[in-house]
Amino acid sequence: MAHREKIIPRLDSLIRSVEILKGNQRDIMSLLTVLLQNMTPPQANLADTINEHNFPLQTTTDVSKFNRTLKDQSKIEKMVIFVSGIGGTANNIVGRVMKTLMTYRLGSQYCFSGANEDKHAFKMLPMCQVIIDGIKQVHPSLLDKHTIEGKISTWLRHCSRNAAKETARENDDEKDEE
Repeated sequence: MAHREKIIPRLDSLIRSVEILKGNQRDIMSLLTVLLQNMTPPQANLADTINEHNFPLQTTTDVSKFNRTLKDQSKIEKMVIFVSGIGGTANNIVGRVMKTLMTYRLGSQYCFSGANEDKHAFKMLPMCQVIIDGIKQVHPSLLDKHTIEGKISTWLRHCSRNAAKETARENDDEKDEE
């Protein structure tokens, strides 16, 4: 009996402690939820932005028009959100973003730094910085500016080959329809 009298108050104390811990855990979860909601970038409506800018861009004139729209800071922020909304893994995000924004045929008219006299310098375009900023929002710890630039450069370098493959595929599809 004496043993039981010692155990019951101890159990009551433990139950109160557990209830306090549960309350603390609920408070922490509420704070974490608020923090996560504030950290998550707002998602631009991808379809609306694609339609608004006629992505993927087809010509250098399209690129010039698009870059003129990036003079306003609010448009830049909207496009950074759009780029981050395209998403992807650290390995494929640059290709996904570039393919969304421009065709291979158009990409083949650019090189990253402008070292090729026959091509335009992509690095100098406001569009380039928007792409870099958007991708860094998705993978800030995995992809730095230099790495993203290298991936863009590689994507642009392969555009001629990819455009030729696309054209060949289109020709094959036309033959199949006949």
